[in-house]
Amino acid sequence: MDPTPHYVSTLLQVRNVRPMAHATPLGMFGVFAYAGTMQYVLRGREPITLTHGAPDHERLLPAAQCTPIVYPKPDNKVNK
Repeated sequence: MDPTPHYVSTLLQVRNVRPMAHATPLGMFGVFAYAGTMQYVLRGREPITLTHGAPDHERLLPAAQCTPIVYPKPDNKVNK
């Protein structure tokens, strides 16, 4: 039995989908074409891993520069 959990192998198969969204000038159509082709042909076993510019922690804004989200107060009622 493979000791790798199922979610690890699943994430490995789709690792290039988001970076492809930043790499293709074709927009959403290009991402769908790439993802569909790679999943159908290679079953997620691409020989390369794409990057999308910088690590996530470098692309995030500091919390002080962001607008806080204002959530409504709970009304303690359950919708049916």
